Amino acid sequence: MLLGAGLLTIAVPFVSGPVNKMLLFQIGDRLGSLVSSCLIFFLPSFILGIISPFAVKFSVKNIANVGNVTGELYAWSTAGNVLGTLFTAFFLIGHLGVFSIFIVLGSVLLLVSAVVFLTMPARPVRLASLSVFALPWLFVTVPLPQLVETSPGEVIVFQKGSFYNHLVVTDEPAAGIRKLRFDNRIEQSGITLSVPYGSIHNTTSLLHLPVAFSPKMKRVLFIGCGGGIAPRNYLCDYADAEIDVVEIDPSVIKASRDYFFFFPAPRLRTYVDDGRRFVQKTREKYDVVVIDVFNAGGHVPFHLLTREFFSEVNEKLEEDGAVAFNLISPLEGAGGALFRSVYKTMASVFAQVYVFPGVLSDLPQDKARPMNIIMVASRQRERLEFQELYDLLDGQARSGRIKVPRLAECARFSRDVSEAEREDACLLTDDFAPVEHLYAKFVY
Repeated sequence: MLLGAGLLTIAVPFVSGPVNKMLLFQIGDRLGSLVSSCLIFFLPSFILGIISPFAVKFSVKNIANVGNVTGELYAWSTAGNVLGTLFTAFFLIGHLGVFSIFIVLGSVLLLVSAVVFLTMPARPVRLASLSVFALPWLFVTVPLPQLVETSPGEVIVFQKGSFYNHLVVTDEPAAGIRKLRFDNRIEQSGITLSVPYGSIHNTTSLLHLPVAFSPKMKRVLFIGCGGGIAPRNYLCDYADAEIDVVEIDPSVIKASRDYFFFFPAPRLRTYVDDGRRFVQKTREKYDVVVIDVFNAGGHVPFHLLTREFFSEVNEKLEEDGAVAFNLISPLEGAGGALFRSVYKTMASVFAQVYVFPGVLSDLPQDKARPMNIIMVASRQRERLEFQELYDLLDGQARSGRIKVPRLAECARFSRDVSEAEREDACLLTDDFAPVEHLYAKFVY
């Protein structure tokens, strides 16, 4: 049984890819991940579960001691479960990677089974079956499946499993661009490999919008680092700005410095911390706060979407401060429930919330499909109409304060959210924030 469990555990990295692709694509991420996990782990878990009762049976010499033997064995089992969970979560994932953990775990099971096998009384049949233990070495000849799919002409230059993501940095030499991805799906950042290493996404430029609403901007907080492109641009464009960047994953900060030219500077400080916890702890006041946080699934963590969080951010804003929030969601349709809920939640805290879809084009757009949406919140009592908004952005560009080209055009594509649209929206709170259900209403 130990031998079978070991073989099945080692096989997990090789079968997980095909099973996940088959089920996730057919029945969706939520149900697909549940079903695929059951299929992948059922047999090794089932066999391992059988071992404990057999261990009790083999250990009991006197029926009167069955309770003591059972209690002792299950105490060791529970201790192993606790230590194994903590050791895996806090050490192995960050040092070995998920695939390697399964290989090591399966090898340990095989080693234990070999020790048990060899300490049993020798019989010719048993000795002849020693060749069975050579089976696992066949896996050595099989290359591990590639975790990340690449497009033609795309080359992986770095990848690492961290406690939060599987980071992948790829180059496309023909196009002269570099990208940062989390896992196999979500592209977090992209730059051109020629100076000044500009972003390949116009969303990065839209993160400068709150500067126009904060005329005395001195201190800026970025929650989320990614490739560090937007903080680096702020550092270069605004000579007087002092910038704090908070990122929960230290591997992301290291990758941004090693591959995306996010170099340390006297006016730039980086912190490894959860964004909300940092906001709660800091005593600083900020003129501009940029929230640009996505996990490996492209979702904003729910605790950064609630009314309580936005209230905490509001408390750390200067009187004429502004907040930019980057969200991926449809603008309309059933999938737009996420956008409308986040808008409703922000509007419950801030006096004004402006919506800027991340598409600067007059071409028809399918607003029922996910897109980047930048929401800018301010404390201004009077709401700016379209022309006032355009004049504000255009004036900032003409004066040279904001150096982002075409930023004033954002006003043409801005939109309001009516009371009627907000009626079906959910006010997100720490007590009730069904964010995953809202994300499930659309697919990327």
